[in-house]
Amino acid sequence: MQRKFVANQNDFNKIPGNILGYWLSENTLKHLEDDEKLENVGNAKQGLSTSDNNRFLRYWYEVAFKRIGFHCSECKDTNTELFRWFPYNKAGNFRKWSAISEYVVNYQFDGSEIKDTVMKKYPYLNGPGFVVKNTEAYFHHGITWNDVATGAFCCRYIPDGYIFADAGPMFFGNKDFLMMAYFNSSVFQLFANIICQGLHYSTGHIPKIPYKVGDAELEKRAEELSEENYRLSRDDWDSYEISWDFQTHPLV
Repeated sequence: MQRKFVANQNDFNKIPGNILGYWLSENTLKHLEDDEKLENVGNAKQGLSTSDNNRFLRYWYEVAFKRIGFHCSECKDTNTELFRWFPYNKAGNFRKWSAISEYVVNYQFDGSEIKDTVMKKYPYLNGPGFVVKNTEAYFHHGITWNDVATGAFCCRYIPDGYIFADAGPMFFGNKDFLMMAYFNSSVFQLFANIICQGLHYSTGHIPKIPYKVGDAELEKRAEELSEENYRLSRDDWDSYEISWDFQTHPLV
């Protein structure tokens, strides 16, 4: 076991946040310094905090199925008497590739009840936007992860139609499946371990992770494998009754 490290303190300036990564190799430091960052190819955003989950969240099977709006594309689509509940991406257990589709949130009339509750709970705010964040990105597809984790990073594709939580932030870029392949890789985990200190994979740190465009054929193959993994993971989820797209058990 190596018990002694010798490092040039100027190398710490190459690491986002000037972290004391004295154990890092020259090659790793070079990528941290020279490579493009994720913030240059997409946006990481926090989502909705209801301020009262007991009131506003339900498992999808606890509410009338016909009152769930599955196909919204923007917040104004919630201005209807037909639907009260909407799919909610709320992080969850460790799972890669496909969404953990368990929860729905009461966001009828553009979240009017939630926003009223926020302002009553935090009257010093100028508006609910500090808690009900980034509403312009709701219902848009992207990739998500668990903000708080004690173990490895895990990333999932979220199709259109979901509101996302503050604990289930999302990254919005141009190539979801390619980016998901990178996010779920050991290389990404290496950089995340350096930059994301503590228990949080936060939206402030993830964009600082290096990203390097590779060979076109290699990227195409990675994207294909990522999409295949997503389909396999989604089919696995849908094979159990906990999924709202469940049809029949594979053994029947």
